[in-house]
Amino acid sequence: MLSIFAFDPAIARSFESFRYCVEHCGQSKGRGIADLPPGEWCSAVLAMIDSAVSESELGSVKGQSMKRWLDRVRSRLVDRTGTDWDYTVEPWIPNALQEHRREPFSVVVSREFTAADQANRCYNPDDLHEGIPEWETPCGCDITRSPGAFVDAVLPIVVVASEVHFVDRGFGVDGDALHTRNYQVILRRLAEGSDAFPAVTIHCCPYAGIAADYFSARLEELYADLIPAGKSITCVMWQVDGFVERG
Repeated sequence: MLSIFAFDPAIARSFESFRYCVEHCGQSKGRGIADLPPGEWCSAVLAMIDSAVSESELGSVKGQSMKRWLDRVRSRLVDRTGTDWDYTVEPWIPNALQEHRREPFSVVVSREFTAADQANRCYNPDDLHEGIPEWETPCGCDITRSPGAFVDAVLPIVVVASEVHFVDRGFGVDGDALHTRNYQVILRRLAEGSDAFPAVTIHCCPYAGIAADYFSARLEELYADLIPAGKSITCVMWQVDGFVERG
């Protein structure tokens, strides 16, 4: 379940405020961004970025970086049913607060707010941090990525499966990497503890330029001895095209 946060498009006049807010929102973080004005939040933010660049509040490089972040967060916008927005009222805050009273957001964020507004879940972006209860959202359990703790967390799920897909963009063939030790322990425990070794596929996105034959040879070197006779694992290598990963 997503917690919904309302961000004043005017935060885009500050690189640091905008970057912090959007970077910490997403399905995996349990946070969604309210599409306010309805259907127009992205266009309003874009206008703010262009205005800040033209008025030299932002440099062109930071402006372009913020536009790329804006493209990434389009899928994180949430249009709440029943939203009532008065487009004849120019300032964002009166409309957002009216919607906040109708159905409270987790937090409403604007540079216009002060410490006194925090009692109503209204924050200045400079005051947001992980210690604020309203900003913290439950989105799963914390897992220490040491081999023992990580394996103990995922093994009960994969040991009962006949087919397992790991989607791990950072997977590679570095023998000393933490993820390598994680997968080695997982495969060893699967081979030792299950009657039927599952069909394992690892989807990854190795760095550009690595040769497929080298990757395959290193993969076999690191994992072949862990896999039961007659079984195998499959590694699907993806390539990045802009922000889209293509097989």
